[in-house]
Amino acid sequence: MLKNLDNGYYVLEINSKDAFGNPVSNKHFFSITSHKSKRLAYKTANFFKALKITCEPGEKASFLIGSSYNNVNLIYQIEKKDKIVKTEYIKLNNEQKLITIPVTEDDRGNFSVHFVFIKNNRFYNYNSTVFVPYSNKKLDIEFMTFRDKLYPGQKEEWKIKIKGPKGEKVAAEMLATLYDASLDQFKANYWNFSIYNSYYSSSSWTTGTFTSSNSTLLKRDIDKSHYAPYLYIKILTEPSRYLLRVFQSCQPW
Repeated sequence: MLKNLDNGYYVLEINSKDAFGNPVSNKHFFSITSHKSKRLAYKTANFFKALKITCEPGEKASFLIGSSYNNVNLIYQIEKKDKIVKTEYIKLNNEQKLITIPVTEDDRGNFSVHFVFIKNNRFYNYNSTVFVPYSNKKLDIEFMTFRDKLYPGQKEEWKIKIKGPKGEKVAAEMLATLYDASLDQFKANYWNFSIYNSYYSSSSWTTGTFTSSNSTLLKRDIDKSHYAPYLYIKILTEPSRYLLRVFQSCQPW
């Protein structure tokens, strides 16, 4: 049923009866946004939605941008490896548009996108990172022989089979190390190894449309009375127990 609904804001209402026969109901408000429609789901000054931001080469990153205003001049930029490689101006007239970006092998390590516009002296800005992992560098490692229990001084040989992510033959280098696993109870041994560069946004838009100034808090008719807390002292006697209440009257400062 939801597939047949157009972009918009909807309410889902459920009615039933409880175990005693009393009517009960619940309402849930939600919006539907489809990239196939040019109409916004609801009125809003700015609408930015990341649809696909994790991609492999050959795929497309996609974003929805929109505004209920007319005559919006939006600046759209792509940043790769700390450089702006594309700048485009997009016109919006009470609509949403789908932005797609083809991803290539050179994009491995991520790239960023920027969307910005000014309307009625308001500044609207959206930035996002498109993640393009180094999946082509992944290796499938399999132990052909492995023994986890050895005697002191015993010699052992381990055999490892290394394949590419699709089972293909690959040329690879391997680093092996030994350490005393009993020391894990004091501090666990973790591998932290990364040799590939990852890129994130290094550029951003700023505006001086709005400025801030210092403020001073003005106080008037302040109640300067000091209210002491109640102090309860327990006096234990035999065979009776008494409770003595001690308090202090309010004294002004």
